[in-house]
Amino acid sequence: MIARSPLLGRPALALALALPACSDAVVDVEVVEEAPVAAGRYGLVVISADLGQPGVAISGQWMAYDGMGRADALLALAAPEHALLADAPPSMGSCRLLDAEARRPAAGSRVDLLDAGTLTVLAPAPLTEAVHIAPRELPPLIAALAGVVYDADADLPYLAGGRYDVRAEGADVGPVMAHVEAPQPSWIEGHQVDDAGLEIRLGGAADPIVLLSRQVGRRSLFAACRPVEGADTLRMPTEALRHLGPGPASLAALRIARTPLALEGLDGALLFVTRDATELTLPEPGIPEEPVR
Repeated sequence: MIARSPLLGRPALALALALPACSDAVVDVEVVEEAPVAAGRYGLVVISADLGQPGVAISGQWMAYDGMGRADALLALAAPEHALLADAPPSMGSCRLLDAEARRPAAGSRVDLLDAGTLTVLAPAPLTEAVHIAPRELPPLIAALAGVVYDADADLPYLAGGRYDVRAEGADVGPVMAHVEAPQPSWIEGHQVDDAGLEIRLGGAADPIVLLSRQVGRRSLFAACRPVEGADTLRMPTEALRHLGPGPASLAALRIARTPLALEGLDGALLFVTRDATELTLPEPGIPEEPVR
C-alpha cells in the first residue's frame, strides 16, 4: 500500500517541464507559483487499487486550514503523491516535480481535521459489499494539527468501469453523497535509463500519469509525468532524474478518475487511483541502467 507522508510538509517545490521530442531537445523549465498563504476548507477521499493485489485502500481527510496554502495543507495529511494528483497534476506531455520535507508548521498556522461521521464506500452493483470507516483520532503529536482522519484497507474488489459510491455525514461535514467510476488500468511494460533520461514503455489504457519517487531521509521526492497524446512510451528527462538523485526508487503507472466535491463552505475531490508499480535503482549520472523488459 502507499505509505503516508510525514504529518506536516514544507512548501512544495513544483516545476513543470516540457517533455523533449528527442534526446537532444531543449527542456524548458517553468517554476509553478505556489498558492498564497490563506485559510480554507478542503476534503480529499482517495480509493486506490494496486494491480495484482486484492482489495482497495481508502483514505479520507476533511480539513479547515489557516496560515498556509492548500498544497501545504494537503501535504500535511495525505500521501504526497495523492496531494500532487489532487492539487496540481501534470498536463499532457509534461512533468511536474515535487519535493516534500517534514517540518513543523509556521507560527500561527493550523490544520483542524473535521468530523464527517462514518465514511461509507459501496462497491459497484450488482455487488453488495460496503465498508464503513469510523473516524480515527489523530494522536496529539503537533499542537497545530488536531482532529480525526479516515483510513482502511478494504475487501472491496476493483472493478474497472464500476461506480463506487461514497457517503458521509458528521458533526462538522455533510451530508456527502458522491460517486466515482474506477478507471481502466495502465501498467509498465519495461524501462531503461540512458543519457537522455528514463524511457518507460507502457501498456493498457491511454494517458496514464507516470510517477517516479524516492524517499531520502525526511524528504519525499517525486517526478510525475504524462505522455504526449496517444503515445505508449514516455521519456522522463534527465532534469527529473537529477531532481531525485541516484539510489533506490519506485516507478508507477497511475490512472486516475476524479469527481469534484462541493459542499457548503467546503470543496474537495474524490479520487479513484489504479497503480502498477515496480522498483528500480537510479544510477549515478553518466552510468546507464540495464534495461528491464
